[in-house]
Amino acid sequence: MDRNPTKIFFSFDKSANSSVVLESVTYLAMRTRQELVWVRSAETGEFENLGVDDAIQHFRMRYGASLSIQEVNSTIWESMQTATKSEEPYLLVISAAIVKESLLNAGMRGKISKQNCAVLYFNPDATWQPPDRILLPLDSASETRQKLPVVARIATHCFSQVTYFGVMKKQSEEDAHHLRVYLVQANNYMVDRNIRVEDLDIHIAQDIASEAVNVSMKYPRKWLAILSNSEGGLKKSTFQTICENAGFPLLLVPHREIVGTGGSGY
Repeated sequence: MDRNPTKIFFSFDKSANSSVVLESVTYLAMRTRQELVWVRSAETGEFENLGVDDAIQHFRMRYGASLSIQEVNSTIWESMQTATKSEEPYLLVISAAIVKESLLNAGMRGKISKQNCAVLYFNPDATWQPPDRILLPLDSASETRQKLPVVARIATHCFSQVTYFGVMKKQSEEDAHHLRVYLVQANNYMVDRNIRVEDLDIHIAQDIASEAVNVSMKYPRKWLAILSNSEGGLKKSTFQTICENAGFPLLLVPHREIVGTGGSGY
């Protein structure tokens, strides 16, 4: 597997606003100098006033971006898995209808967890915003730090400020201690890479999903970074709720089970 990512893969279904996808992938291509790969499936939508045959030349001439096209005969989520299984992409960009969560279906959490890198996701109501600021909520689970490398890489290329904060449901001395340690580690990780940071400290909130979105809504031109390890079941997961309600870009990081000392995977 290629350990030096050189490609951004993107796809969108018929529910998506194609102009949002166009703005996002061209912005990223210009900032990161990555190649673009349009993964087309049975569910794929089309760019307005831009046919498939003209797309490669259009991207090169207007945006200076290299574009290739892969056709995969499957659903949009499975097509992206197939197209990237032998790659290590820089990022996936997906705009698609929400996959509902139930007792038998992990919903959005299940789809994101199966991808092999982070996904910049737009639900059908989301608008494009450049990541002048990346919001980074952390909880008291050690795996929460798996978001740090992805956030740092994008913040570096896009000159973003990283605003990090802790979120917990109730005041717990042990959880608060772990969370403060993770906040310090997040700060050090970003500062060591010359990334501008802002610390919003710890927020106590019964509804973690609403708190993360509400904090994000205070800022223009932002992305929100979330890890796909929230619980599902009878109660809708935090992850699912955020995917359904955020009207701005979400940087969704697949949760990974890490074996061995440390176990946080960052």
